[in-house]
Amino acid sequence: MKKLQELFENVKITFLTSAAKISQCPPSSMDEYAVLGRSNVGKSSFLNHIFSMKSLVKVSRQPGKTRLINFFSLNEEISLVDLPGYGYAKMSHSDRDSMGSMIRDYCENRENLKGIIWLLDFRREEGTDLDKGAASWLAELGIPVFVILTKSDKLNQKEVAQNLKSIRETYKFPEQVPVLSYTTSREKSRDVFWNRFYDWVMLNKKVEII
Repeated sequence: MKKLQELFENVKITFLTSAAKISQCPPSSMDEYAVLGRSNVGKSSFLNHIFSMKSLVKVSRQPGKTRLINFFSLNEEISLVDLPGYGYAKMSHSDRDSMGSMIRDYCENRENLKGIIWLLDFRREEGTDLDKGAASWLAELGIPVFVILTKSDKLNQKEVAQNLKSIRETYKFPEQVPVLSYTTSREKSRDVFWNRFYDWVMLNKKVEII
């Protein structure tokens, strides 16, 4: 396998496949890192931005449109997995239950899942019931988590500092959990993310280095 630093310096992303259930997931030949978040938190925009592609992942004006698990290859070395957004209120109860079951089944049973990139809305420092529930579940799951705070450009400098402190207190993140503010309006955010992601992967010793 290539050294991780080299992998992230020149990221080539390829769409692999979509799955409606874990039995349809591709063979687990690569380490996977899943992207999780509440509906309308900005997952699609985040993925397009970190991959420097405007339409790799479709951004919809209506939340809750992503209803499949989407798999992407990074330089054919590791895989990023876009999970459906959880908790969109206008979905039917059966759809919400189906999305929740799909996410739980994947995260609890996918053998090559090495970490979860969890997106939270930076403006909601007090947390939502859905996100607090997700936090409890992730803690029980025991998989390394990397927290991305989206829409940081909507806050001023004072609010950024206040909300960051409040979010860490609300969710009681351990020190080893990286918490990174992110905005798709700045190119620098992409480089900062990949550097922190590399450090996080190395810290958890989940990817073999040669």
